[in-house]
Amino acid sequence: MLRRGEDAGNYMCVATNDAGVVERSVTLTLQSAPTIIVEPVETVVDAGTTVLLKCQAEGEPTPKIEWSRQGRPLLATNRFSTLSNGSLRISSAQKEDTSEYECVARNLLGSVLVRVTLTVRVHGGFSEWAEWGPCSVSCGVGAQKRQRQCNNPLPANGGRHCAGLETETRGCQGKPCPVDGNWSDWSLWEECSRTCGQGNRTRVRTCSDPPVQHGGRPCEGKAVEVIMCSVRPCPVSGNWGSWLPWSQCSETCGKGMQSRIRLCNNPPPAFEGPQCEGTDTQTQVCKERPCPVDGKFSSWVSWGACSVSCGGGTRQRTRLCASPAPQHGGRQCEGNDVHIDFCNSDPCPISGNWGPWSSWGGCSKTCNGGQMRRYRTCDNPRPANGGRACAGADTQIQRCSTANCPVDGNWGSWQPWGECSASCGGGERTRVRLCNSPSSSNRGRLCPGDSSQLSKCNTPACPGGPQTARGSIIGNINDIEFGIAILNSTITDSKSGGRIIKATISNIPGL
Repeated sequence: MLRRGEDAGNYMCVATNDAGVVERSVTLTLQSAPTIIVEPVETVVDAGTTVLLKCQAEGEPTPKIEWSRQGRPLLATNRFSTLSNGSLRISSAQKEDTSEYECVARNLLGSVLVRVTLTVRVHGGFSEWAEWGPCSVSCGVGAQKRQRQCNNPLPANGGRHCAGLETETRGCQGKPCPVDGNWSDWSLWEECSRTCGQGNRTRVRTCSDPPVQHGGRPCEGKAVEVIMCSVRPCPVSGNWGSWLPWSQCSETCGKGMQSRIRLCNNPPPAFEGPQCEGTDTQTQVCKERPCPVDGKFSSWVSWGACSVSCGGGTRQRTRLCASPAPQHGGRQCEGNDVHIDFCNSDPCPISGNWGPWSSWGGCSKTCNGGQMRRYRTCDNPRPANGGRACAGADTQIQRCSTANCPVDGNWGSWQPWGECSASCGGGERTRVRLCNSPSSSNRGRLCPGDSSQLSKCNTPACPGGPQTARGSIIGNINDIEFGIAILNSTITDSKSGGRIIKATISNIPGL
């Protein structure tokens, strides 16, 4: 049994016997399934570096190595490439390259797979400083801060965190702080403003102790204080007060009327003063709001197209709530604005499709060319509802058993007898026939029987001296057929009254 690669090579077979030597040579190639001889190892690298995942295999035929990522084949790019020895090279590794990779070695006898994990480590980097934050105080001296983040990039897959401060502080000078105002003391009261009736006495103060500065709050309260004073009552003329609110409109919607009044009480006449002049009532046209209009549907529009041309579909028509549309709080139209109906319920036509071909039938002849057939039926599916029948033939014919039939050999006619080997004393003559009517071909049987015949001739004894004889022999030696051998003999009379025969045989292979 062949088990090792060293069994492969060139072999020679030599056959020898007394008749000769025959040599034949053959080349043996021993195939084997792939074997991984250099396995990739789990790898951790920094982002931006070049990665080399080694993977080598042996086998016969030489296995082809392919790489995949989580079961998906890796396509060659400007960063991913497979070297001639099967290793995977990744240029400028990125965080997204972190994954499980598969190395597959494959030849005609099978395949083998190994997995390896690649981790691309990303060290953290600071972003740019953000803008300075607001000052900690709105006025005076304070502090302000700014920050940066460790996200350019974020540390990942075990990468180092950013080194340094994430927050920076500096002093800041705000605007001057505001000073709230404060009242000074009140001045003395002034004299009464009138000589009769009610007058006023006034005193003042200023917001100056201290005054308002740098946006401070003004003083709260009045800068002037007034009190009433009375010497004697004065005649008071009547004066209208403000108009009272309008009354409700006489109609809840549409056009109506409303009125309002005023009183002579601002002030009322007193101490013989005159009454108010003018009317105390006003009237005007009012329109509270437009009256509500209830909506009504317009007529249905025409039916739309059916959703399918056969097999049952739907169609729809619509109407609008616009005859009239609801206005000013009127009710919406009652009912549906879409009407759906069934349509085209007739079944769809089904075109026929061929089923699979049957197996080929037997050949009509065993040689000299026959025919075999196979069939298919239009039932996948069958045509229905007016659908088209299958296109093409339902039968296929092809030639078979094209080899020529074997032809058995048959003897031709015997040729004329040859000359007798002796003119007296008994000789022999020979005739032959050929296996050519027809000849054996295409592994047909050879002609049965002998290809030659031997017959005695000139049997009367010769007068006097020795006699000669000639004949032929057909046979084989060491399983080698030698055809026709020639036999020559000499016959002489012995002194004892008997006969002496000496014979030689020629044309025998190896003799």
